Amino acid sequence: MSTQGRSMARRGREQDGSVPPESETTAPAQRKTGMFVALRTRNYRLWASGQIVSLVGTWMQRVAQDWLVLTLSNGNALAVGIVMALQFGPTLFLSVWGGVLADRYDKRRILIATQVSMALCALVLGLLDVGGLVALWHVYLIAFVLGARPRSTRPPVSRSRSRWSARNHCPMPSR
Repeated sequence: MSTQGRSMARRGREQDGSVPPESETTAPAQRKTGMFVALRTRNYRLWASGQIVSLVGTWMQRVAQDWLVLTLSNGNALAVGIVMALQFGPTLFLSVWGGVLADRYDKRRILIATQVSMALCALVLGLLDVGGLVALWHVYLIAFVLGARPRSTRPPVSRSRSRWSARNHCPMPSR
């Protein structure tokens, strides 16, 4: 039977009342899937846009910081290696404590405090550099503080992400 024939047969059954009209039938609820479905939730959009800004700023600062170390140390590769170790080394020691913080304290406050501390570190390093007062140890200290920060925010973000979007929109990665 052709599509037109089926349509006419349905209309005939709708008129005699044996089948409800198409406008009254409800289609089964389809689960919305796709790459960007979580962005339909306002809280998740706010978090994602904030993360984009924060991560771009973080990586710009890390590149500039490494370049500053290279300049301050007159091209010493060991100094750049030390600052890189201070940026990424705290992962080994502070990840466990980040989970403890996430369990004991308000996750939102932890996230706000770490973002503010990152901004303050960037501001201090920028002012020291513009003022001509920056020394290598300043950069080492700020690199360590910045390296410690992401390890303490990862557990709160992982636990909060499911509250920022509908449960089926933001599946947690499998372990």
